[in-house]
Amino acid sequence: MAARLAREHGGGERGWQRAVTEARALYEHGQDQDDAGEAGTAPQAARPSP
Repeated sequence: MAARLAREHGGGERGWQRAVTEARALYEHGQDQDDAGEAGTAPQAARPSP
């Protein structure tokens, strides 16, 4: 994925790889919070709609 982003948008592949890794971690963290919110163990934060 990083190589494709580098080709399409410029920049180095390593930089894109770091960005993809960070985005995945943030996404997974958000999913964990959503799951906890649905179980009623944590309040769900407001998120902007896509």
